[in-house]
Amino acid sequence: MKIGETKIVDERETENMHDAWSEYLVFEKLKDGQFKLDIRRNEVVGEAYDYCQENDLIGNDGKLNVPSQIEGQNVYLSGSVIYGENLVQDWGENQEVVFTSPTQGDVVDWCNWHKWDHDNVIKALAEEFSP
Repeated sequence: MKIGETKIVDERETENMHDAWSEYLVFEKLKDGQFKLDIRRNEVVGEAYDYCQENDLIGNDGKLNVPSQIEGQNVYLSGSVIYGENLVQDWGENQEVVFTSPTQGDVVDWCNWHKWDHDNVIKALAEEFSP
């Protein structure tokens, strides 16, 4: 991997009372010998109703006409939210861990904290660390 290059290590569906979305566990090479794991999700473009109202995209029948692209970016509708294809770091507490070895205790603790299967994560990262 080159510095700044990323790879999706794992993916899961997450939901709350109002919506569901995919979360991605992303591995990134920071510099020689240093790496990062963080949680990312598709970028939120906005609330579908608000976007459609502001851009006159509500049909006479009240149907929202969400476009397939906004500002050159592919988008999709999930629940009441428009998401873009760009992955951005998720918000919240402790959203990343920086490390030099995939078996480092910080990686295991971080995976457990965020309920990612650390055995699978370590196995995937070990492949990246092997020559």
